[in-house]
Amino acid sequence: MGKRNARALEEPRQRVLLVQPPSTHRNFLYQTISSPPLGLCSLASFLIKHGVDARIVDIDFSSTGAYRRILRDFRPSIVGFTSAAANFGRVRELASLAKKAGARCVLGGPYPATSPLEAMRASGIGAVVLGDGEPALLALCRTGDWGKVKGLALMSGGRMRLTPPAARVSDLDALGFPDRRLIDASAYSETDDYGRKVTRIMASRGCPYSCSFCQNPVVMGPRWRHRSVGNVIEELRDVLSLGYTYVWMMDYIFGLDVKWLAEFADRMEESGLSRRIAWSCQRRVDLTDGRTLALLKRAGCTDVSFGVESGSERILKLMSKGITPERARRAVSLAKRSGFRVTISVMIGYPGETAQDLEETRRFLMESEADTVSILLFVPFEGTAAHGQAKAAGMDVSSTGPVRGWSNDRVIRGNGILSAKELEDFRLGTYKRFYARPARLARRVLELARTPRLLLPKMRRFLELAAAGRKKG
Repeated sequence: MGKRNARALEEPRQRVLLVQPPSTHRNFLYQTISSPPLGLCSLASFLIKHGVDARIVDIDFSSTGAYRRILRDFRPSIVGFTSAAANFGRVRELASLAKKAGARCVLGGPYPATSPLEAMRASGIGAVVLGDGEPALLALCRTGDWGKVKGLALMSGGRMRLTPPAARVSDLDALGFPDRRLIDASAYSETDDYGRKVTRIMASRGCPYSCSFCQNPVVMGPRWRHRSVGNVIEELRDVLSLGYTYVWMMDYIFGLDVKWLAEFADRMEESGLSRRIAWSCQRRVDLTDGRTLALLKRAGCTDVSFGVESGSERILKLMSKGITPERARRAVSLAKRSGFRVTISVMIGYPGETAQDLEETRRFLMESEADTVSILLFVPFEGTAAHGQAKAAGMDVSSTGPVRGWSNDRVIRGNGILSAKELEDFRLGTYKRFYARPARLARRVLELARTPRLLLPKMRRFLELAAAGRKKG
């Protein structure tokens, strides 16, 4: 045995613990669906493939005591935390326990990547991954001098410094896909309204569009990078073998390249997967036409989501969205006529938005043919053009995280024109009016009739909201 191999055998394996802070995902009017942290599964799978002993702990389904025991028994050298703004609250506490156990800590995820200085100060963690997590985390495992690792924000002496940027991973197939066997999937409530076991897949990273509010180009890069069709098919076979029959495709724009989408549809049909597994995806309204919808349908897609963002053409221009309400109406109508269930998401509280703009958004939603709507709250993420717009409008952008007052799922602040109460009244009132429409209620009853065990509790909730909506009106 050569000296190099002998030395490798003598060196202890790096141990990495990957942590998901407490979080829940609640669909309005639907059951809470809890999903395993597949981003961490991807990281762990990649690290294990490269000889690192990696484990995952999801604090949603664990206690602080159990987390302490994992730290004590596993004795990780590195503890990595992933976080969006909405689940950042307990990171400091969890990181403190990890550091007391002798581990070095690192942050990743959308919130730290867009607000690294704020995230490091709030968490007490001195390192943030700014690019693709897999190669960065592996590099951290291979050196004690983190200053030599590309693509990091580091805190030193109370000041932040950036290491040279890391190149984005071009060959996403080389990263592998999440090994869902690394977690106890039975701990999660992954069943949707129709009794289907649900999981998530991401077939691409990045986005070439420049919507002023979106952090994706900052977090994932401005270039659309896709996995090969064969690699995605392989993951679909894997999730099917684990009992999943419905997939949320989490790409910001699924099938941006029509040639890729056509090949995907062909392979789904040829393999029979289009008949065995249903799935949903997100599309831009200006990239959706009869041809793309036909390809999605052939591939087994049943649900399409459109990020319309506003029913006001003025606000859409401020957002640099590149669409119009009329274009959105046509895409939604075409998708419905093509047999898809459609979700529309909008955003309220944008800088400069007025009551008139909100009313145009409400009218757009009420007149749409969508099956479901999602109303999110504007957050001025650092690194986005909207951050500067918000600052110019007099909005307090000193913190874009939950630590001092921003959230995209509950109203905390107004936009300088509309108060927090006005925004919250609009959101709740619009939800009630949308879901209490007689035609919507009748359609929902027919859908739930497919799953009788869910019919009574869902109908009870809908009738409560219908009554509230009529009182509001």
